[in-house]
Amino acid sequence: MILVDFNIIVAAIVDHHSSHADAMAFINAGDLPPLLVAAHSYAEAYSTLTRRGGPQPYGLDPRRAVEGLRTIQSLSTTVAMNAEQTVSAVEAFADVGIGARLYDYLIGRTGVVYGANTIVTFNTAHLRALFPALAVRTPAEWLALNPAPPPPP
Repeated sequence: MILVDFNIIVAAIVDHHSSHADAMAFINAGDLPPLLVAAHSYAEAYSTLTRRGGPQPYGLDPRRAVEGLRTIQSLSTTVAMNAEQTVSAVEAFADVGIGARLYDYLIGRTGVVYGANTIVTFNTAHLRALFPALAVRTPAEWLALNPAPPPPP
């Protein structure tokens, strides 16, 4: 199973995102293993999509952002940790990091809870450091390692 990071969702929804083509190539690839999305990734993606000003000011209309998120949700399985799993994840993170990387950790840990063996993200450096036992790939890396089978004759 593949856990899809929130930044793949953002890139897929925003046509003018610098990584839009890579995100769409991955999402539209045939024969993908089941895709998982951590529920709170939708909140992080919505915040990024609708932000105005500052870094990455996509400024999408809220309804357009939700429409894009619903499209991604229809192509994946939304997963979430329960309260105890979340608190335990925060405790475990205290042994490896501080600050906002906690959000990356919670996304990855959610995937681990649901059996993901791969995380697809544009944030490979942080997630590889947090989850050395998992395969952490960009969409292009994943596609290069998992080429589509040839069409039947």
